[in-house]
Amino acid sequence: VLKHSFVSGHGSHIFWIRGNSTGPFLMLLPEADTSLEYWDVHKDSAEASGTWCAYILGGAAAGEAVAAGTRWRQPTHSLSLSPAEQRRYRLRFQWVANYEAARRAIADAGLVDVEVMPGMTVPNDLHVDIALASSIPVERIE
Repeated sequence: VLKHSFVSGHGSHIFWIRGNSTGPFLMLLPEADTSLEYWDVHKDSAEASGTWCAYILGGAAAGEAVAAGTRWRQPTHSLSLSPAEQRRYRLRFQWVANYEAARRAIADAGLVDVEVMPGMTVPNDLHVDIALASSIPVERIE
C-alpha cells in the first residue's frame, strides 16, 4: 500500500491506498483534542526502508532529530504523568471510496482540507492559489 500523510497538528490525517490507486482507502483521522505533531522513520527495524511513525506527543523524538541537525518547523510537546494520572487521545479509522471521498472526510471531521496550486512547496516569488474546505470556519491563514 501507499501512505499519504499530512502531519500538522490538528489538521493531521493519514490515508493508505492500493498501489493502483483504486479504492477503498483506509483513513486515520484525529478526533477532538488529539493531533499529530511529528513524524520520522525508525531505521533500526528489520525492514530496509525503516518504519514510519507519527507522534501525538513528539517532543522527545523531535528533540533528538533537532539535536542531530533536522529543522522541524512545528511546535512539539511532551507529557509526564504520575502513576495515578491518565490522558486520553482518540484516533478514528474510516474507509472511504476514493480520493475525493477522503478529502470530504477530512473536512467533515472538522479538519481543513488544503489544496495548493501549483504545489505545497512554492518559491517566495511565485503566485499560488489555495483552496480550503472544512466543516468549521477558517478564521485565518498563517
